[in-house]
Amino acid sequence: MRRTNISRTVDDENVIVEFDEKYQAGRMINVKSRSLDEFTISGDKVKHHTVLSEVKAPGILCFFYRTFGKSSIGNSLMKSYKTFLEI
Repeated sequence: MRRTNISRTVDDENVIVEFDEKYQAGRMINVKSRSLDEFTISGDKVKHHTVLSEVKAPGILCFFYRTFGKSSIGNSLMKSYKTFLEI
């Protein structure tokens, strides 16, 4: 996994982190995406919102990856966030 074009915006109540991500799934599938993570203070809690956009995976194998693997990709991402943030 490689992250590039990382930017952050910080103010009194929000932290927004944006980056491009490129990763390889298997030997022949290359995926590119844009991620945005927003952390907002709400009372004594922090709310986290994440957006994945501009997901690109060219080629016939990538078509199957996007079509049949998209829910498992999203679930894996959310599980990793949950594990990391609950430490």
